Amino acid sequence: MIFGRPKTNIGNCTALGCDRKQVCKSYCDKHYRIFKLRGNPIALLYLKNEGSCSVEGCSNISERKTVCGKHYRRLQRNGTMEITKEMHGLSKLPEYSIWCGIISRCENPNGEFAYCYIEKGIKICKKWRTSFLAFYADMGTRPSKKHQIDRIDNKGNYSPKNCRWVTASVNVRNSTIAKLNENQVREIRNSEISCIKTAKIYKVSRTTISRIRKGLSWNI
Repeated sequence: MIFGRPKTNIGNCTALGCDRKQVCKSYCDKHYRIFKLRGNPIALLYLKNEGSCSVEGCSNISERKTVCGKHYRRLQRNGTMEITKEMHGLSKLPEYSIWCGIISRCENPNGEFAYCYIEKGIKICKKWRTSFLAFYADMGTRPSKKHQIDRIDNKGNYSPKNCRWVTASVNVRNSTIAKLNENQVREIRNSEISCIKTAKIYKVSRTTISRIRKGLSWNI
């Protein structure tokens, strides 16, 4: 006795010019992945006129952020599109992700915060750029999940002497977007001027002044 459904002839991929076997939704594996990504199994055919990957020496079609899929995945995984020979088995550590993030901020012109780093000339020192192990040896293990890497001199580069682990609140205070410093916060707390007038003096919102006076922010 034969159990189950009999096997049927699946047929070839229905994408134009493809003779591979079907895998899902009448497409082969390659065209199904393109269909999931772009909604059209032959979308890459229309990208040929948009240019090739911007990485020197690569002739693949540009798919995301001016680079091909291979270099984009390498950038997401390693923080750089270059191939590194360093094998350390520590890529799952949170410190490794932070290291990749630093490289991406300093070198990816298409990054969300490129204007904060690349345009201001912020770089990662050569010692750290070429070795995660060097970065890990200098910075050590992150004290807790709440800690972030911070540059002591906000105009300086990422280097052993200019970086430290801090909590998010300290990191924000040291950033270029922080509108108040610790001395101003103390003045606000000791002042008897109304929140509305104080907010106009320091050019911040009334909510910010109210939260500081209630002790909900800037715990100093």
